[in-house]
Amino acid sequence: MGQDVTGESRLTRRYSGGKKAWAAFLGDPFALLNIVVRRHEGKSVGLVVINIVVSACVIAFAAWLSRQFPGTAGFIVALPLATMLVLPLAYFQHGDGGNTILMAKSIFVAVPITLAFFIPFLLSGRFGLTFWQAYAYGCLALVLGYFIHRVVVRAFWVSGT
Repeated sequence: MGQDVTGESRLTRRYSGGKKAWAAFLGDPFALLNIVVRRHEGKSVGLVVINIVVSACVIAFAAWLSRQFPGTAGFIVALPLATMLVLPLAYFQHGDGGNTILMAKSIFVAVPITLAFFIPFLLSGRFGLTFWQAYAYGCLALVLGYFIHRVVVRAFWVSGT
């Protein structure tokens, strides 16, 4: 870290508004996100880090919970947590409400299509599929679902796919 003539490091100068950030966070959690974005001069590094940390925590918690309470863990994973995280983060990152709404519409179309991933698991007993076979067929169903999603989204909302 380089120091200027006052002996203050660049890092100290850059983040000297820490009290202001915490005061904003205590009053308005989204204010902290705005401060993070501004500090990186338009770069979304802070939002990416926040998204990764929160997403990793949710996934780790659900995996841990699945040992004792697989039903509850399944419910948590089925919640639109990723969507609830991504939509505001995308809005703060790009500042474009129109694109964020278009993304929400795309997600609405994608959710029922992506449920095709689970069909091989539901039919595994009937066809004698192992876990990995059902998983592979589920992934193939997602590839097909992606192309169906593209057709549907383009039919209703031409741009943004």
